[in-house]
Amino acid sequence: MAGSARLGRAFTVRGSRGENLAIHQAVARAREGEILVVGVEGEEEIAHCGDLLVLAAAQRGICGIILDGSIRDRRAIAELRFPIFHRGTSPRRPTKAVPGQLGIPVRLRGTTVNPGDYVCADDDGVVVVPAGEAESILASAAGVEEEERSIERRILAGETAIEIFELAEGTA
Repeated sequence: MAGSARLGRAFTVRGSRGENLAIHQAVARAREGEILVVGVEGEEEIAHCGDLLVLAAAQRGICGIILDGSIRDRRAIAELRFPIFHRGTSPRRPTKAVPGQLGIPVRLRGTTVNPGDYVCADDDGVVVVPAGEAESILASAAGVEEEERSIERRILAGETAIEIFELAEGTA
């Protein structure tokens, strides 16, 4: 959903291709404020999540879903204003026969997400911060933020990027 940004602890789900029983189980078990991080082996031909599952997640206080697969009912989900980050869309319904696994490490696009890791997702992508490294990464991010505000002030004061970054000026 464009304009969405979420930060929360990961509730991990390893589902199966074309199945969403594990996601339903996760919605029932996840705590308020957690983000479901769902691996379904990158399956895009079958939608693993639709508007009713999203509505259930929202009602339970889950703050977002990151799905390594497809969704359906895109318009209805947008109207719910619930952030779901996904790979694609498909009108095909999943089955609900294989329970999957909850609360175990899942791998999405080369990144391992452990239960309780911090997950930040927005229009630019998804970042996973291991729970044990959150404090040091937060301090580092604060430094980057301050540096960018300093550059912003210099641009507003009239400096060019060439001056600020000490870039070589080329000839045209």
